[in-house]
Amino acid sequence: MGGLKLATQMALLRKIFWLAIFLFATLCFVVLFEKGTNHFVPNVQKQIQEFSQAVQDQIAPPKTAKP
Repeated sequence: MGGLKLATQMALLRKIFWLAIFLFATLCFVVLFEKGTNHFVPNVQKQIQEFSQAVQDQIAPPKTAKP
């Protein structure tokens, strides 16, 4: 019974690992495709900032205009 629980935990850990690898590879592909190979590390940082700003804009409540 205990072995089944460990196997389930390891399967979840394996899936999380593969998801992280997939997301990292996707980020690298987007940076290489949009910005090229020059200055790769600063471009990765810019892409992460752009993504986080886009997510924050989607999460933030809409601003209402004051009359």
